[in-house]
Amino acid sequence: MSWKDIKIAKKLYIGFGLILALAIIVGYAGYNGLSTYSQKVANSNDANQVMIWIKDMGAERLKFKFTQDETHYQNLQELSEKTNSQIRATQARFKDSKDVAMANEALSSIEKYCSTWDRWVEISQESKQAQAEIGRQADIFQKQANELSASQQKQMEQEFASRASHSALEERALKSRLADEIVKLFAFSRTAYRNWKLTDDDKYAQEFRQLQADIIEICKQNRALMRKQVNIDQLNNAIAAVETIDNMFVQVHENKNRMDNTYDQLTEEALAVVDVISRIQVGQEEKMHSAQASSISMMIIFLVGAVALGIAIAFVIARGISKPVSNMATIAQEIAVGDINHDIKFTSKDEIGTLADSFRGL
Repeated sequence: MSWKDIKIAKKLYIGFGLILALAIIVGYAGYNGLSTYSQKVANSNDANQVMIWIKDMGAERLKFKFTQDETHYQNLQELSEKTNSQIRATQARFKDSKDVAMANEALSSIEKYCSTWDRWVEISQESKQAQAEIGRQADIFQKQANELSASQQKQMEQEFASRASHSALEERALKSRLADEIVKLFAFSRTAYRNWKLTDDDKYAQEFRQLQADIIEICKQNRALMRKQVNIDQLNNAIAAVETIDNMFVQVHENKNRMDNTYDQLTEEALAVVDVISRIQVGQEEKMHSAQASSISMMIIFLVGAVALGIAIAFVIARGISKPVSNMATIAQEIAVGDINHDIKFTSKDEIGTLADSFRGL
């Protein structure tokens, strides 16, 4: 007879089966806890990475503000796209509705931030173009004013050499003095413009605009004295250049205020993005530590329970086998010395039960 055919072995099979089931439950609990913990670790790492990208976006924003280098603008756009993509990927793993809501809040905050950033860049580009136009018109004015001044100086020398009348020489001296005054005032206006750009002080803006108005007024006075068309054209070109410069400066000044206001809004929205990402970050770290503690606790509980239950099963099986065998061994010894008055109450359908029936038949 094979040991597999022994009926009592079925009890052992059942016992080992129960212990194996407990081992599987413990293993599953450990795997589930580890999987949950790993997911929380991944979420926490994602939040940390997003926070790093948000800070990098702030750095690129500052670099672009002070350098106007398009590379920094492109870098910020790429960081924004990566941040959005990462938040969406992380959100897909969230099971807590509060986490999902915070992820939506983060996406909305980043969208507002990028929209405000694009508006600031647009205003900045408009201002940059206006400043470039100011530079071009300044060069035009400088050329016309210098040529006018040189022309008046030359004509005065010619009239002096030809012994022109005293009134003619006085008129030419006035024209030359006015031409030189135009050049001098324009140099002052350039200094005022430069000071305004460096300090953002409106007193320099007012000084610049007043100088522009004075230049136009002197140009008109000088134009009324001119007889040669070439000199009139020079003054007309100079007036047109100054008027364009003044208009462009008004645009630059207004854009500067708009940029400041927009940048303040941008800073507030950046802080809002950092705040919501920080809350996600802290929340995921807390869930990570909670999942770790929960996983360890669950493993310990299941392990202790499995050991206790395994011991209980082993005890029940061992007792179910050893107790009747021990009783029948005692009865067999008593029968051996002649005492046959024994009542064997144990019954079962396995080999021990068969042995008990044999003893009762003696």
